[in-house]
Amino acid sequence: MDYIGAVDQRQAIERAMLNLRKSGIPDSTVVKDIEKWRSHEKRMSNYPKISQRTYSRYFSGGISSVESGRLLFDFFSSSDGPHKQISRYFPVTQELCKDHRFVEDLMDRFNYGESGLKYSQLASVCGDFEFYRRSWHESDLNHFTRSWLKIWMSEDGIFRIKEIQNFNVNGKDICQEDEGSIVPYNNNLYAVTNSTQCMKAYLFEYFFKQIPALKSDYGCDDLVDDIGGVLLAVSGYGERPDYKFFARRCVVGNISMGHFHIDDFTGDKKMQYIISRVF
Repeated sequence: MDYIGAVDQRQAIERAMLNLRKSGIPDSTVVKDIEKWRSHEKRMSNYPKISQRTYSRYFSGGISSVESGRLLFDFFSSSDGPHKQISRYFPVTQELCKDHRFVEDLMDRFNYGESGLKYSQLASVCGDFEFYRRSWHESDLNHFTRSWLKIWMSEDGIFRIKEIQNFNVNGKDICQEDEGSIVPYNNNLYAVTNSTQCMKAYLFEYFFKQIPALKSDYGCDDLVDDIGGVLLAVSGYGERPDYKFFARRCVVGNISMGHFHIDDFTGDKKMQYIISRVF
């Protein structure tokens, strides 16, 4: 987000300055760190130098200079550690908690660049999905599972993902919930989840309907119906294969989770299509 001196942007800077003071970091230390950041060869010509006196005056009386405001806004939104006070992906009015910082780190460190999907566009994949993939519990490669996949936006504005498994395989109950974060990468999505049983990595690469164009808020009328991709699990107990998955939005009723043989759905065109997507 470019700094234009909007009220919410100036308030975000003032909140950042206040948070750093409350955390015990002196203004003099912040100003020195700003100068180190500004002195990078790619930034030197783009930002003015700011003195401790000016910084303290802005804290007391508000931001009066657009250029200095841009310096402070970009510093507080691009830095690492405690100086990271303003989000690059959430609304600037959002106070950053631990989970916000985790998502910010993922998107900063593993990001395709300025093109591709924006974080807010994940609203189009929110909802409940029937989640299909080949079974890890049978070696004949003719079995698959149907679990419950949930994607939602939390009260803090963070998109979350959870896969729920609750079914029986050969007399053994499989009850597992894996929860984590989901973020965009170019025109794909990826997610990392964790439970007491394993860690999972999901790559979402097929969407029908396509994820719609960016909207001005996190609301979305155009929802994705089908999602396809690849799932990898890490359990710590040896090799686990990566399997294709297919997810279909559930619009009515409950999701009937289970473990199935492909022959259980002979003649069912809907299920035959889904099976073809995961085998």
